[in-house]
Amino acid sequence: MRQLSTLSILAIFAGCTSVADKPAGPAYDSSQNPELLSPDLYSNGAKPGQEPTVRYGRYALVNTAPEAEQRDLMAQIIDVSIPPNMHPSVQDAMQYVISRSGYALCPP
Repeated sequence: MRQLSTLSILAIFAGCTSVADKPAGPAYDSSQNPELLSPDLYSNGAKPGQEPTVRYGRYALVNTAPEAEQRDLMAQIIDVSIPPNMHPSVQDAMQYVISRSGYALCPP
């Protein structure tokens, strides 16, 4: 019983303490320089218009327009770790990177 009352008092004191919030860091990492695409693919902005939709079920319309990541595939940045036991050549490493992407290397 004594342990229960001690734990209750400690829980009450712990619940009344305030935690200092850490200031949020900057959203932009100034240590890296972003590369600008040249020429700008969307210099005029997106063209407003009818977005492609598909009726899915009785009441749902699904937007089938490509996401921003799907529009410019060459602008994607990936991080790949090649297994150390592979000892690949450059061609083998590139084959490993694109193995599940749907792309293929041109024949040499």
